[in-house]
Amino acid sequence: MKNFRRVFGLLFIGVLSAGAVPVWAQAIGKVTSVSQGATVTQANATKRLVSKADIMEGDLIRTDGSGQVQIVFADRTRVVVGPASELQIEEFTRSTGEKASRFAVQAVGGTFRFLTGRSPKAAYELRTPTATMGIRGTEFDFTVDSRRLTNLVTFSGEVRICTRTNSCARVSGGCAVVTANRGRIVQPDTPENKTSLIVENFPFILSQESLASDYRVRVESCGEVGKTVTTQTTVPQKSRDRFEGGGDPDARGDTRGGDERGGGYDEGADEN
Repeated sequence: MKNFRRVFGLLFIGVLSAGAVPVWAQAIGKVTSVSQGATVTQANATKRLVSKADIMEGDLIRTDGSGQVQIVFADRTRVVVGPASELQIEEFTRSTGEKASRFAVQAVGGTFRFLTGRSPKAAYELRTPTATMGIRGTEFDFTVDSRRLTNLVTFSGEVRICTRTNSCARVSGGCAVVTANRGRIVQPDTPENKTSLIVENFPFILSQESLASDYRVRVESCGEVGKTVTTQTTVPQKSRDRFEGGGDPDARGDTRGGDERGGGYDEGADEN
């Protein structure tokens, strides 16, 4: 018995010193598509990210200027990490079935798409350098730009976004756009400025050709900008197997596409 414990201890130390992920670590997601260059840092070891690779809690995903990663999580949440982006999977705590009791990520910079899955609304938390987002069952894109401003556009459902100074707003519906700096949350003041903000910050609205069908949304609510890619967008109606299928539409809240009037914005919204 003493020899067994000694051998096991040496093996365990070897695993840690090598920076390897223990074999009993449980995958919480899977890469469904990747365009190079993209890397993942797991247990202090960085490696090239490939299609069908497992995603673990604590992973740090980075892409260069041409990289893109599409991920489906165990609760069927779907995330796209766009070019020149960095995303940390901070926590994914399983509850029952295909659900998580807590799903927290941190976006350091770049472009992202987030399509919620089957976990409860209260489970989701998304942090950026200037904002925290509580997700209320939705589909949305967001960016963290070079000035660390957080730009958000919703396509359906609702996102509650708060700045570091606790200025909060509820953003909902089709093509509702806001920007969060360190103190305030603001909307574009003219249709022209809204269009400019979309063109400069949301590449997946301009083109969804690089995305698999399960990662696409209806963007017609973004007006002429969205209409330019409508013919490229096909939204699947049925879900597929775990780690390979679409999310539950009912779990995301509103129907895809949102309100043609451009969504809603409620500054100073409270938690209720």
